[in-house]
Amino acid sequence: MVTEIKDLPHDVKEFTANGRRYIVHETLTADGFQMMEELRLEIETGTTAAELVKTIGKATVALSKNNVYDASVHLYNATSSAERIQQKIPHPLLLTLTLFVRPEGSDLSTWNPAEAATWIQDFSEEGYNINSLFIKADACRGGFASNFTRNSPDIFQTEEESEEVTERQAEAENYKKKSRQKRS
Repeated sequence: MVTEIKDLPHDVKEFTANGRRYIVHETLTADGFQMMEELRLEIETGTTAAELVKTIGKATVALSKNNVYDASVHLYNATSSAERIQQKIPHPLLLTLTLFVRPEGSDLSTWNPAEAATWIQDFSEEGYNINSLFIKADACRGGFASNFTRNSPDIFQTEEESEEVTERQAEAENYKKKSRQKRS
């Protein structure tokens, strides 16, 4: 029985929940990164009850416009959300937390949602504040993403960089035209 909600300090590196010692890891294996990406997509596509209602609304609008394809996509997404809610599968952000926060001695090279759900249950039975858990999940994900970005070459240009390239290309083209005119 939980009689008091507990906060986790932002800088916590380990804590106990339901008699188990949990370690906060600041990085992931390759499989962990892949799973984090899958969970991120679930978050972006919406798996909450509120998103379910919005998605059904989008399907209704698409059907009123005779757009059966979009309506079927929205209804598929709504069904997936409803199944997740009905099966009491934890929110993807909480599952993301379990990629980084694992029981002491657990195998960091594997992850499965059923085991992760038991860890989340431990957090709940210990009475940890859901906001503390979401903040910790986001901090771990954000820290990992920032290191990933810093250590990866940027293949995408910013809008400003794209404009500079376009300007340089235009200047080069003008120079070529002027050179051709002088030769004529």
